[in-house]
Amino acid sequence: MISCLLAASSAAAGDDAHPRLLFTKPEESVIHNRIKSDPLAAAIYQEILRRADLSLDRPVCRYHIPDGRRLLTQSRNALHIILHNAMAWRLSGDKKYYHRAVKELDAACGLKDWNTSHFLDTAEMSTAVAIGYDWLYHQLSDEQRHRYASALRKKGLEPARRGYTAQKKAWWCNPRNNWAQVCATGLLFAERALEKAGEPVHPARLLASKTLHACGKFYQPSGAYPEGPAYWHYGSNYHVLGLALVRNDHKELQIATPGEFKTSPLFTEHLKGPTEYVFNFADARASKAHITAAQLWMAREFKDPRT
Repeated sequence: MISCLLAASSAAAGDDAHPRLLFTKPEESVIHNRIKSDPLAAAIYQEILRRADLSLDRPVCRYHIPDGRRLLTQSRNALHIILHNAMAWRLSGDKKYYHRAVKELDAACGLKDWNTSHFLDTAEMSTAVAIGYDWLYHQLSDEQRHRYASALRKKGLEPARRGYTAQKKAWWCNPRNNWAQVCATGLLFAERALEKAGEPVHPARLLASKTLHACGKFYQPSGAYPEGPAYWHYGSNYHVLGLALVRNDHKELQIATPGEFKTSPLFTEHLKGPTEYVFNFADARASKAHITAAQLWMAREFKDPRT
């Protein structure tokens, strides 16, 4: 997610050309200049390269469901590898990162499915492939573009659309918990990556944007999150990704930034004790406090360094 933070920090008006997710080709120079002038941006860039380098020799994702339910570890690994390597390629021009991202895309798109029975897996894999397809679009061959787009459509987008538009919607389409934030954002990324100029907005895309908007209630009344600190990070990371994406998208998809986001990053800070561990209420394990992209995005959005 750290790569998305750097990208979203310079997101400009929407563009039908690829790349179009979070930041466009002309904005690469903006980020390069920021890296040169801003120590924080430079540190984030070095961390992106470090993570990309660590992934170069890691195995690609595979169809492995050890508990009989979840492909989620594989989806998350694919997302991190594609995201960091695609960003490293775009900013450094080093082809080793491009080839590693393509290798992961090949593996992800070659899986028989993305485990729609546990739709978090599908949503995270959709986000990964959407970003890889979009960010590497002009370097890919026609055959690769067709294969990746076909996999994203058949294994991610179409099942998500069915979930939103069925007479009885899938439960994760309703704003109940972090699943709604993750699944809505996954669909929005897939829709935008595959969108053709002049194409009407699919009803599921509108419904997903409305779901994400409704998820703002999770942070009421003062920025706390009902599922605890761990899921605050998870749900909020995807929530701000969705916000950053649709901000420059169709007007009818606009999602209001919850006012509670101004104070929400302080939620995890107030849970932190002298040992740096956070109070693990609700669905959270004992763990040390850490900074995630959502906190930094919110701090920038509201120009509040306290967060």
